Amino acid sequence: MTELVKGKSFDEAKEIMNAFLDMIKNTSKIQSNHLDEDQKTKLMSLSGVKQFPMRVKCATLSWHTLNSAIEGKKEEVNTEAID
Repeated sequence: MTELVKGKSFDEAKEIMNAFLDMIKNTSKIQSNHLDEDQKTKLMSLSGVKQFPMRVKCATLSWHTLNSAIEGKKEEVNTEAID
C-alpha cells in the first residue's frame, strides 16, 4: 500500500483506497486512473480474501488507517468497526 500511495496527493491516495475497498467488497477489478496495470494486478491478487471475512479485515486495516490519518482522526482504528 505504501508503495502505491507514495508521492500521491491525499485525493489520489483516497481514490486508490476506495478502488481497493470496492474491489474487496464488490468486484474483482481495480478501477483507478492513478495506478498502472502492473500496480492494479498486484492489488487484484488480494481479491480472493473477500471469501474470508477475517482476512478482509486484515487486508483492509492499513487502508482504513491511512484514511484515518488523511482525515486527521484521533481515535484508534478498530477492525471490529470495519464491515
